[in-house]
Parts: sequence; structure tokens; C-alpha cells
Amino acid sequence: MKKRLLTAGISVVLILSAVCAFAACSDTRTDGIFSEGVIAVANEDGLWGYADSNGDVAINYQYAQATPFRNGVAAVAYSSGGKFFIIDKEGAHISGPYDSAAFSKDGKWIVVQNDSGFYGVYDTANKTMKLDCVYDSVSELENGFFLTVYETYYTVTDLSAGTTVAGPFDGNSSADVTYEGTQGKWLFTRTVSAAAEEGGADVVTYKAVDMATGEEYGQTWSEMITYDGWTVMRSVSADGSAVRQWVVTDSAVIEVSNDAVIGRMNDSDTLLVSVSVTDSSDSSQSTVYTLYGENGAQLYTGNTAPVWKGEYYLVCNYDESAGLSFTAAKEGVAYSANVPLPEGHTWADAANFSFYESGAASFEVSYRVQGQDGTEETHNKYMFLSGGNLSEVPEGYTVESAYGGRVVLRNTAADRVGVFDMNMNAVTECIYSGAEVTESGYMIVRLGKAYGVLAEDGAVVMDCVYTAIAA
Repeated sequence: MKKRLLTAGISVVLILSAVCAFAACSDTRTDGIFSEGVIAVANEDGLWGYADSNGDVAINYQYAQATPFRNGVAAVAYSSGGKFFIIDKEGAHISGPYDSAAFSKDGKWIVVQNDSGFYGVYDTANKTMKLDCVYDSVSELENGFFLTVYETYYTVTDLSAGTTVAGPFDGNSSADVTYEGTQGKWLFTRTVSAAAEEGGADVVTYKAVDMATGEEYGQTWSEMITYDGWTVMRSVSADGSAVRQWVVTDSAVIEVSNDAVIGRMNDSDTLLVSVSVTDSSDSSQSTVYTLYGENGAQLYTGNTAPVWKGEYYLVCNYDESAGLSFTAAKEGVAYSANVPLPEGHTWADAANFSFYESGAASFEVSYRVQGQDGTEETHNKYMFLSGGNLSEVPEGYTVESAYGGRVVLRNTAADRVGVFDMNMNAVTECIYSGAEVTESGYMIVRLGKAYGVLAEDGAVVMDCVYTAIAA
């Protein structure tokens, strides 16, 4: 058996967001994508290096792979499929080589794999190994916790505090208490107890542990069903006559009726439940929709199905006198908006909804107008909704993306994009092959195969002279 030191653990996915580009101008800035002073860029030969916002090379082009700097360190490899090294801002090796290296979401840790296939964790703040390479597997969970696998044992660890949150649980199916997986903040276990009567079936009990607190949820179940990202827990009576069921989201356990139709879209922390209701006075039927959000909070209930992303939802209604109206809510703040329609409209609807990280949405509105000769014509237009602000997308443009008060629009005739504000005022010319608004407000733009960086107001920070930029 392999002899290894047993310590706490972690997991991560390397997210190397690479967008192409070439060299630069403008005053040096030290915020946003330049918060570490440099940005990873690739030259015309496809080699990566690091440059500041003036375009001056800080670390020469020499890497086949390179991540952005976080906490003063980056992970690089000199060849595709080659070994990874952790470097400082002088380009010096401070750890490695490794078969793989991946930053955690918050940048505090780098999960590394040695040539024996075992995983460890590098501490980017202290520039030391936090955990030796002794684990078979590590996975980053919710709330900054990590799931470590050592042989058949699963443990949830708060790496920053150095404490065990839950476990260890045996993953061996023959164990009395076994690890059954995780979803969001929940860790599931399965316990098998001997039958109360001789010859009877063993009693199987499923539990959910809140990894944030280490406490068990106050309900146990006899069945656990997982499929296509869903987790459904069921409690079935001994004779099978009574069944109750719960749907598990990333942050809540929600009991639903057996005849409910459940749906989920965009993320795993919201849940839509629809139930058919019969009116006792006239036996008419209607459908009631309920949308649940984080921690099981009820976000919406009504007879119209909402569309949503996370806790941002929209409900569309049409009335000949009122027109096409929207009720929406984001982060608990509700608002409404009306789509302007011409006189004589007889019908309207909205479809093709797209949601963006900024909490905005775009959609296509179709409407009919009755002409003087009595015939009806159908028209279409695109709208953009952000907060309570509803704007019409200029004719001939489509929405590509939106983030942080900026919208990327594509001119369909020219097949070029530009960046606009939420009121559809141009921030840049519509001349680029591609554009991405970053979290800090900087914009990475592409001209053909060359990429550059613009400031939030559209001013050039780095000219389009790089074949790739990682931010």
C-alpha cells in the first residue's frame, strides 16, 4: 500500500480565461485586471509572457501556458502538456515542477499534482505548501470548503481555519455509514441498520449534513434519487402507502407535493414548482407557480410562469388596454416596466430571453398591429432590461453580452461589435470582431486575431497587438 501523510485537503478547477490580443499605451493603472501590476499576454508566436498596462514586457515571452497573477504568484508551463511551475513577479521558480496546477476560486490556493498522481495545496499568501501531495482527489465545494479523498475516506475541510467540517465518511459501499455525494452546501450520508425483526429487510436511512455548520438537517429519508444534476429525497412508509418528497437545492431542502412539476434553469440554487389547482366553486383548473430562491425563500407565486436566472426573474403579461408589461425582481427589489407598442396592437408576447451576469436581460418582443384595411401585420423588436430601465435595442443590432453597466452589441450588417451603456449610447465604435467587459470594467477587445484592452470609458489602455490575453 502507498504510504502517505494524512492531512486536510482541497480541490480546484483551473480557470484560465484566455482572450487574444497584441502591445500598448496609456498611463499605468493598478486596479482591475492590472491589480497585480501585470497581465498575461501572448505574442505572434503564441508564447506567453507578462506586460504592464504601458505594454512594457515585465516577464519575457517563453511559456506555452500562463495564468494571471494572484497574490503575487502565477502558474506557468514551458510546453503544452509539460510540467507546471509557480513563479513570482520576477519570473523566478518558487515551487514545482508539477503535473498540474490550478488556482482556487478566491486565488488563495493552488492545487498541485505531483508525478505520482497525488494532490497537494500551495498557499499563495505564505508562498509555502499548505498540504503535501498525499490525496487521491480534492474538490472545491461551496462556502470555501474542500472535499478531500484519502483512499476510501471523504472529509470536508475548512482549509483557511484548518478544521474538519464533516467526516471522515467511508465511501466503501459495505460500510455502515457511507458518503453519498454533495450538492451545494449539503453532504449526504447513508446508514444501514439491521432489521427490527429477524428476516426483515435492513433499514436504510439517508441524511443531509450542512457543511457550513456541520449540523444534520432535521429530516431523514428512506430513498435518495439523483439524476441530471437533481437530488430528490423521499420518505416512504413501511407499507409503501404514504410518500413524501423533497427537492434539494444548493442551499435549501424544499418539500413538494407528489403531483408537483418541478423545474430548474440557469443555476442549482433556485427551484420552480408548479401545481394544478381546482376551484371548488366551479371546478375550473389553474396552475400556480412558485419560485424558490436561496435558502428556500419564496421569490414569486402566481398563475403566470416566470423566466429567471438566479434570483432575478421576469413575469410577462399582455392586455389590449395596458399593453405588454413586465413584473421583475432582483435581490428582493421588485419593479415593473411596460414595452411601448403602437396604437392598434391586437397581441404581443416576449420570447428568446437571455440573462446576463449584471442582472440584466434581453428578449424579443413580437406584436401584431391592425391596419386600416383590417389586415394584421406582425412586427418584432429587441428590448434590453436592466433594473427598472427598459431600452429598445437599435434596429439592426443584437445583444452579445452585458456586464457592469456595459452592453456589447453586434451590428448584424457589418458583423462587428461595440460597447454601449445601458441606455444604448455608444461607449466605443462598433468596429471590433469581439469584445468582453471584465468584472473591473476594463474591456478586452479583438480586431481580427489581435486583442487589446480598453478602459471603462473606451480609452485605449493596450493596443490590439497581442495574440492572447488572460485576465
